[in-house]
Amino acid sequence: MYIKTIVDDKLFANASLDRDTIGPPGGPGPRVQIEVRCVVWDEKTGMQYVKTDVLTIDILDQDDNPPTAQGNTSIAITLPDFSEGYKLIDDNHVILKDADAVTSNQYNVRLIGDISHALRISYDTLPIEHPQYPDQAPYTAIVPRFYARKTLLPKSPYHVVLQVTDESLLEGYGANSVSQYRFYVVDTHWQTA
Repeated sequence: MYIKTIVDDKLFANASLDRDTIGPPGGPGPRVQIEVRCVVWDEKTGMQYVKTDVLTIDILDQDDNPPTAQGNTSIAITLPDFSEGYKLIDDNHVILKDADAVTSNQYNVRLIGDISHALRISYDTLPIEHPQYPDQAPYTAIVPRFYARKTLLPKSPYHVVLQVTDESLLEGYGANSVSQYRFYVVDTHWQTA
């Protein structure tokens, strides 16, 4: 269906293959299996021999999908303690998804509006592939973590926006930045002071 023929020891696809799409018309997903049959004719005996085998072809990914936000994009964080190194939010509250493979992406993750440099951000990119769900193409999860950089929050509430930029997104495949997560950090010490 996806592979046309072998000509001069080369495989040709019927159309462009998309690793991120499973099923027609886009593509076979991350891999395709094809059955190859080789017929050899023995000149001495006039006999023909057939060898059949299945080849698995890995479809390489290109960075053709921007990251997208998952879940609630407006998050209020109320802190009983705002001290240096304090983790502000649980890892599972903010996860972004990119339909491309981890190996085809380069990200820049930053906080917009952190004018007092009160917060520090780090992130992990994780490959997600579910063997129980072969009808879903593997993708990348981007998991940011937020920490207090200072011992005292400069003002409360403190508003920041998470921006994730896919630096390697191919031109013509959408905006390469997601600035959808808005955080409202409230330090309870400001309310009681």
